[in-house]
Amino acid sequence: MEALCIYFSATVKVRRDEINRIDTELVSRRLAMTEILFMENNVFLRDVIDDDLPIFFEQQNDPIANEMAAFPARDRGAFMAHWHRVKENVKNLHKTIVYSGQVAGNMVSFDMEGHREVGYWLGREFWGKGIASKALAEFLSYETTRPLYGVVVKHNVGSRRVLEKCGFQVVREEGDEIFLLLDLRKSLLR
Repeated sequence: MEALCIYFSATVKVRRDEINRIDTELVSRRLAMTEILFMENNVFLRDVIDDDLPIFFEQQNDPIANEMAAFPARDRGAFMAHWHRVKENVKNLHKTIVYSGQVAGNMVSFDMEGHREVGYWLGREFWGKGIASKALAEFLSYETTRPLYGVVVKHNVGSRRVLEKCGFQVVREEGDEIFLLLDLRKSLLR
């Protein structure tokens, strides 16, 4: 009987160890899959760091993106100086847009001619995936100033659509520019 008890006890311990090992492997696999799904399906914002700036520079240096935004590219020195001013101004809010573990672009808000404005730039390889809309929706939880303006050029239909999806409405057109506004009432309804 004693031998049977020792055998049973040893068998139970081996089976427990085996179950723990299997459980650990399953948990590790599930965590890895969760991380992959998170990285593939998630858009999130984080603070801008200096390592983002060379990526932002390359994104704004794309001639097709410049044409779409009707905004000229800056040379490296001017671009870096601009971003250092942006980051130093405590009134500015600036975030890096991350998609699938990659820096997809940036989103900023700033004071312009007596009102608060939002702007964003997305690398062209990230266009058309809903990234800007998701990023702006999240950004609006950080930037709570209302009214908040967004300005796009008329031919930049995608950027206009991003703003409209987040509750901005066209308030006026001047030349090639369309001014959109998110006011307090619209943001409370969302």
